[in-house]
Amino acid sequence: MVDFLKRTYQSIFPEMEEFRHLAQTVESYFSWRSPLWWVVPETPQGNSSPGSHDSLFSTTEDPLGLMDQINLACPTEPGANQGEQTKKIVHCQPIAGLWLGNAIDQVTGDRHGHIFMLYVEPAHRRRGIATALMQQAQQWGQKRGDRQLALQVFTHNQGAMKLYEKFGFTPHALVMQKNLI
Repeated sequence: MVDFLKRTYQSIFPEMEEFRHLAQTVESYFSWRSPLWWVVPETPQGNSSPGSHDSLFSTTEDPLGLMDQINLACPTEPGANQGEQTKKIVHCQPIAGLWLGNAIDQVTGDRHGHIFMLYVEPAHRRRGIATALMQQAQQWGQKRGDRQLALQVFTHNQGAMKLYEKFGFTPHALVMQKNLI
């Protein structure tokens, strides 16, 4: 997961080389309560291979049943029961991912869903993958009874901003910063 997060930030900030802090982010926020979906290439035999169609793969529990119709595109842990809801990726290279979690609305105090990460590798963009992941995020929040879904996006990431606007996201707050060095 940390390596995938590193790839997401490297694509947005190519001049940056150090991303050790991402391991702390995962350690602090990732848990069994924060669902994670991967999109990986899949061949008809179920083996991972570039150039074939893509499948959504969940690596966390699915108590809401959102993953019922989704094919597992990666092998599971050796000896894992195929009927289990919890799966782990073994030797698969995801081309996209969605990591969700919880946040608290600082005005109302309501819990709501938060998109920690949504990323599609550049070679796989413009094929509907991000749209499918956004739909998955919305379904997850709706099934939990959330009133809203939130995320943070860098202002220079215009492609992502257009996607989120297409789904009805609007600016709610502005993060301001000043470099001191």
